[in-house]
Amino acid sequence: MKQHGITLIEILCVIGIIAILAGLIFPVFESTQRLSRVTISASNLRQIGLAVGMYETDYSDQTVPLYGSNPYISTDTWVYKLVIYGACPEIFSDPTRGQLPREFYYGDRKYFWNWVPHYGMNAYGYSMYTDGKDCSNDWGTGKLTIRHLASIEYPSIRIMVAPVTWGGQPVGFLYFKPAQASWPNLSIHVSNWDWYQEVWDTSPLYNQRVLVLYVDRHVGKIGAASFVDSKVYKTKGEYCQEMEKRNLFDTWGATWLNK
Repeated sequence: MKQHGITLIEILCVIGIIAILAGLIFPVFESTQRLSRVTISASNLRQIGLAVGMYETDYSDQTVPLYGSNPYISTDTWVYKLVIYGACPEIFSDPTRGQLPREFYYGDRKYFWNWVPHYGMNAYGYSMYTDGKDCSNDWGTGKLTIRHLASIEYPSIRIMVAPVTWGGQPVGFLYFKPAQASWPNLSIHVSNWDWYQEVWDTSPLYNQRVLVLYVDRHVGKIGAASFVDSKVYKTKGEYCQEMEKRNLFDTWGATWLNK
């Protein structure tokens, strides 16, 4: 009996089937990897919360200060304080963005890793408050006072730590300013440093939502409804009115109020 080898058409059919199967499998694999990285990021925030809790207990429920002196190259930051309380340095790297560099240069300025973590602290909604008078004059003279946990009215919805981005760079920053971070342009993501986009621009990493650690130390997600869109509400007066109307000061903190 005459035997035939595999024909070119049969080979092409097999290759075509393999390509179809790969097209079905690889997106699932990629989606699983992305979900895994987001899960690890949420775990990082929980571990940060545990270390914050130990600090607060030791300091009579005083919130963690942002930093001390010698900015950018000092180790006197909230990040390093938590490392002293047992937080592993690796938890300040967001796996959706890779490992933090040990040092980061921007122009002629040098930053140590603990100044540019992928997770930033809510500067004036958790850590401190100013001597401002109201939303339109939220800064006052710039005098800052450390908060105490008892003064925060709604710890279960007040953001303490959130992922932050330094547009286009492999790093984040030590903190975010709530009056700016809550007022981004929701229609864009920038490729440069921007206080207003610092938190919102991490949303593509988490399916258009942002992972956050709350003051009561549970982890959740916030979406566009937790921000005031600067493309729509363009003036400071409009921003303040919308924040008040939607009770968003409870979420972000009022810079000028010790609550």
